[in-house]
Amino acid sequence: MTLVIVDHTHEAAAVLPITEDRKVDARALPGWLGVRRDFSTWLRKLIVDYAFEEGTDYSPDLGRNTGKRGNPRKDYLLTLDTAKQIALI
Repeated sequence: MTLVIVDHTHEAAAVLPITEDRKVDARALPGWLGVRRDFSTWLRKLIVDYAFEEGTDYSPDLGRNTGKRGNPRKDYLLTLDTAKQIALI
């Protein structure tokens, strides 16, 4: 029996922007998945319901923090595995 491992990372990168350290911008995911809920509510619920851990599954993206009307907003980077898991939910 032969075990074949296929890495589809390059295919995901064609659809979602993936950083050099294999992270996905969490704000890109709901649009790709067709989620119509408010981003922050949607992501917070996923974090709680599936026990995603900061530092392991996601991390704050401190590079961009200005939302509508100049108000601060929280952005997150998801590990590629976490983004895949969310896509399967």
